[in-house]
Amino acid sequence: MPPKTQTLQNDIVSALGLNDLPKETRDELIAKMVEVVIKRLLLNIFDRLSEDSAEEFGKLQTSGDADAMEVFLKEKIEDYDNLVQTTVSDFIAEVKGTIETLKSSINA
Repeated sequence: MPPKTQTLQNDIVSALGLNDLPKETRDELIAKMVEVVIKRLLLNIFDRLSEDSAEEFGKLQTSGDADAMEVFLKEKIEDYDNLVQTTVSDFIAEVKGTIETLKSSINA
């Protein structure tokens, strides 16, 4: 399902500066973060779809056809690309805030 997972992973690594982490640790963190972002995106998507559209989207999810899902969502959700970008940006901002809070409490 869009956004493409690799693109999402790259965005998170870049925005949070995770390149210096050991590969195994980075991969584990990224997998968990991508899962959270996708879940949040799905919640936002279902909030914007009618009941019939949500049902149709559920069938597309079952088929696993990512391209068909993206076309469907762009047809049904006027600001879909913005929704994706906002969901990702909000998540990154939240994680950055948490990191800063942790750094502050360690240095206090």
